[in-house]
Amino acid sequence: MSEILVENLNRLWASLIVDELCQQGHINFVVSPGMRNAPLLAAIIDHSKAVLFNGVDERAQAYRALGQTKAAGKASVLVCTSGTAVANYYPALLEAHQSNHPLIVLSADRPPEMVWGHANQCLPQQQLFNSDLVANFNLPVPTEEILPNMLRRQIVSLLNANRQSPLHINLPFRGSLDANGPAPSKSYIDLAEKSFGQASQLEFSCLKEVTSESIERRRSIFSNDRGVFVCVSL
Repeated sequence: MSEILVENLNRLWASLIVDELCQQGHINFVVSPGMRNAPLLAAIIDHSKAVLFNGVDERAQAYRALGQTKAAGKASVLVCTSGTAVANYYPALLEAHQSNHPLIVLSADRPPEMVWGHANQCLPQQQLFNSDLVANFNLPVPTEEILPNMLRRQIVSLLNANRQSPLHINLPFRGSLDANGPAPSKSYIDLAEKSFGQASQLEFSCLKEVTSESIERRRSIFSNDRGVFVCVSL
């Protein structure tokens, strides 16, 4: 049985993301070695549903993942360290786009102060790929200000929006990349553990089934001279 990693926030966020991907059926993780992606690698190795395919060459790994995706009908997940490693995925991502196949890239990154401070092997990874070809999403540095269920729902939302196209999720890690602390607060760990091991469900969706009944309902609403404002909290 999988256990959530709670040694520090980096490992905890990595566990939540890997678990959500697994619960959504994305169990094949095609990884390449590195240091910055160590929290993600630890989470993958520890998860009972995750299947790990290890290889040192990112370009070859990307085509391996694309082949798996075409064969299985479910997107594999590419995982790499920061820097130029992620750029090696571009040829396979272009092919995935052209053939209308999904492919998920989970790239580790350095925190913003290191990227813009021109540290060795750093480059702006947030919009590395052309947005017309690949959906790019940059997560923040792990923080307790974002609740575990919010993080998981964001992953689900991205997956739902990119069912037939490549998706790049960039995750910057600050601080410890191994099992050293400091540990997250107990209340945050409790919330994370409650969400672990089950697929998240979005509470609302812009994609609703269009029926004749719903069309008539909309017509009756918009034909009324008196409008209605609906205010909700999100």
